[in-house]
Amino acid sequence: MFLSGCGLYPHADDRRTSIETSISTAIDAGLAGVVVPASVLLANQNMVEAARAVNLAIATYGQENNVPENVRQQAALGVQAAIVDEVSNKSCQS
Repeated sequence: MFLSGCGLYPHADDRRTSIETSISTAIDAGLAGVVVPASVLLANQNMVEAARAVNLAIATYGQENNVPENVRQQAALGVQAAIVDEVSNKSCQS
């Protein structure tokens, strides 16, 4: 999996600054997928389709994933994994 900030913060590695370059890098390196900020994915839901169209898994990270409804929404979009910080007393099951 290739970790991307999707332009949320500056990074010395340009491959980590957009979803397009992250997807391209993951494909070129033969990786399983990309890991992107949940905030960016929730604002740009077409990211899931773009990754899935080239057979890449997509996962998310960030504080937004501490809100179960956000994780449910991502699951409905086809996100395969959500990295969370707070797991006590939370459930993402319907």
